[in-house]
Amino acid sequence: MKRRDFVRGIGGTAAAAMLPGFQKVMAASHSPRPNIFMIFTDDTPQKDHGCYGNSHVRTPNIDRFASEGMVFNNAYTPAPMCGPSRACLYTGLYPIRNGAHPNHASVKPNMKSMAHYMKAVGYRVIILGKQHIRPAQYFPFEEYDVNLGFDGPGEDIRKILADPGDKPLCVMMNHFQTHWPFNHRGGINTDPEQVEIPAYLVDTSETRTMRSKYYSEIEFVDRAVGRVLDLLKERNMEENTLTIYASDHGSHWPHEKWNLYDAGIKVPFIARWPGKIEPGSSTDALVSLVDIIPTFIDVAGGNPERVVLDCGGEPLDGKSFLPVMLGKKTEHHDAIYGVMTFGVVTGYPMRAIRTRNYKYIWNIDSHFTYPDYWATNLPNTQMEWGVWSSWLRKAGTNPVAAKVVQKNLYRPPDELYDLRTDPHEMNNLAGDPSKRGLLDEMRGRLHVWMKEQGDAGDSAYHMEADQEVKHLDRMWCRQPVVNVKIYATRQLAFDEQGTVSLTSPLWKATIYYTTDGSEPNRNSTLYENPFVVDPPVVIKARGYDGDIVTPVRTTPFREIGPTLLYKEWYIPKNHN
Repeated sequence: MKRRDFVRGIGGTAAAAMLPGFQKVMAASHSPRPNIFMIFTDDTPQKDHGCYGNSHVRTPNIDRFASEGMVFNNAYTPAPMCGPSRACLYTGLYPIRNGAHPNHASVKPNMKSMAHYMKAVGYRVIILGKQHIRPAQYFPFEEYDVNLGFDGPGEDIRKILADPGDKPLCVMMNHFQTHWPFNHRGGINTDPEQVEIPAYLVDTSETRTMRSKYYSEIEFVDRAVGRVLDLLKERNMEENTLTIYASDHGSHWPHEKWNLYDAGIKVPFIARWPGKIEPGSSTDALVSLVDIIPTFIDVAGGNPERVVLDCGGEPLDGKSFLPVMLGKKTEHHDAIYGVMTFGVVTGYPMRAIRTRNYKYIWNIDSHFTYPDYWATNLPNTQMEWGVWSSWLRKAGTNPVAAKVVQKNLYRPPDELYDLRTDPHEMNNLAGDPSKRGLLDEMRGRLHVWMKEQGDAGDSAYHMEADQEVKHLDRMWCRQPVVNVKIYATRQLAFDEQGTVSLTSPLWKATIYYTTDGSEPNRNSTLYENPFVVDPPVVIKARGYDGDIVTPVRTTPFREIGPTLLYKEWYIPKNHN
């Protein structure tokens, strides 16, 4: 979009001044309205920064920035995936209400966004880098440098700051990432023996090597952020600018992205505003990315409710935390909420409520195995699978490793954590009789909120309203079936015997099988371990999980021939 077209389209500051509540604020102000400049990174969890207490990773530029502003210790994304997180940020609505709750999804028709609201209060609204929001017409930003992976500001923002025009700027800079794969663009300059291994990861040499690459990504981002901050200083954009550093969600590691644990939804959030925000301050107030739009409108001098109403937007879920930034309040929300529905591989709906001290997670379809990327042996997950395989090997002899693997894959309906004593959320208190009252209270609050959101827990996506069978129900990880794998008993297939393995996405399913052609039932042979058969034979298997009974899986085994060996050698083990 050309700048003259943009200016022609917004109606100018005069139109903004007509908004109720706007004139009053501007008349009382003796300084120009601040610019707003938000650096928003990809996949960078809060805990992996020096200013948040991590002494293993080097983030000197972000740490310096933190010393100049306010560090938010309890900032959260409503959704632990790229697209849904951004949709919440740009609409001020939680995922089910804005509609873009699956990853790579579209918001509901006629949705209003940050671009509409900030234009309405007289700002030039710019986005640089990653967008991951759709449809584009509902997010009418000025768009520049639609790329990720920059090592600094980029040429477009330099040109914009050199000639910003006569309106204050609202800039979303989304150039920087610690996104998978960890290409260690900064060089592997962290000793694998010096990295931190959180309690939810298994400590193996493979984990440490990958962790060192990940740390290198963070250090690369830190250097890039430092260059942006230097540019703002060079262009005299520090003093009258609210500058923010934040991220969308946790990193690609297990227990983080695609999860509602704090490692997945707790994000860095640091704000600097000279003369307004006290340098070196911090707050424990609970804030969410849905609070960004009302806060920005408030900073701009507008009345958030009135601006949204006049723009034709839906009432926001968020509320302004400007009083927290200015040191006038120490509290904000008494609870925040998290939503996970489905991504490309991870189809596992969850909802969560998080207070200052406790977290409750509802795993809506807990009878299915959690489909972690790392535990999925597919052609495009081989790097993750290499690390996960090292976990499986260690889990065979180490009970701590076995617990981590089991906890990641096999989840109960309810999870309850005391975050004061268990920040990594490893000790589920849902089964503790002394916590029954707390569990009921947290579960009840979550369900009331879901009802207010119009969330039936079915993860219905508005773009599939006319489809009888929804995508979520087609996903490989959610099929109530028995999978049969046959491989040569001897590695080089010098004899004719085959070893049979039976599994099911229904992790609690009891599987029965036959090899005599009869239909399997609960009186048939119980599957406990892989078994050896001689061809030709027909294997039939069926799984039982409470009221769920899988269809019979019939697999003829005729020979150790080219078809079977192809499947064994070239097709991923969990590919049906």
